[in-house]
Amino acid sequence: MVGRSGRGPRRPSRPGRVTGAGAMSRLVEMFGEWDLPAPPIPPRFGASLHQVEPQCFATNGMASAPMYLFESHLPLQLLQGRIDDFVAVSFAGHGANSYGLSYFLVDGPLALFLQTAWGGVYTDAHRAGSAWRLLVSQVERLLHAAEPRRRAAACDPSERLLVISSDFRGTGTWALVRTPLGEDAAGALVHGRRPDARSDLNGSHQQALIAATEWAESTWLPQPGR
Repeated sequence: MVGRSGRGPRRPSRPGRVTGAGAMSRLVEMFGEWDLPAPPIPPRFGASLHQVEPQCFATNGMASAPMYLFESHLPLQLLQGRIDDFVAVSFAGHGANSYGLSYFLVDGPLALFLQTAWGGVYTDAHRAGSAWRLLVSQVERLLHAAEPRRRAAACDPSERLLVISSDFRGTGTWALVRTPLGEDAAGALVHGRRPDARSDLNGSHQQALIAATEWAESTWLPQPGR
C-alpha cells in the first residue's frame, strides 16, 4: 500500500531476477503493494517477460533509466524500423519528488510510449493513482480495438498507431504512421512538428491517449450499421 507520500517500495519483496510467469507475478505484486492495477501484458509477451531490474520488467532488456527520462530516441528508432515489438514497465526516478511509472508497448498496430508521475514526496497520491488507472483502462481499450485490425488479412504491418504521452514530461502526441520513416520525418513526428501529429497540451496530457483510443474504437471496431 502506498504511504502518505505516494512513493512505492524501493526494493523488491524478494531478491533475484525471474522470467515468464514468475516475472508477471512479481509485476502484479509490485503494483498491488501500491494498490494500483498492473498494466496489460499481451499474452504473446508472457514467456519472454523478465525482471531486468528490481522495479523494471521488459521483454527486450529495456532499462529503467531511458524509460524514466522518456528519451526520444526510443520512438525515433521505432519509426525508423529499428526496434522489434516489445513491452516494458518501470518505476524509476531520483531525488525527493521526481518519480514516474512508465509503460512502453510496441505490439502490431500499436506503438505506445506512456508515463505518469508517481511516488514523489510532494506527488498527490490520489491524483497520480487516478492518472495511472486511466492509462491502464485506455490501454486495455486500445488492445481490444486493435484485435480486429491485427487479424485483418489486409492489415498493413508497417502501419502503427503511435501515442507518446507523459504528464510527467508535459507531452502528448498521437498519429497513424507508416514505418519506416527517414530520420527527419521521424523527428518531426516525435516532436509534434508534422501536420498529422495531433496533440493536446491544454489540460490533461493524457488527452492524446484518450483521443487515440476513441479514434481506434471508431475506426477499427465494427460499427452498427456500417
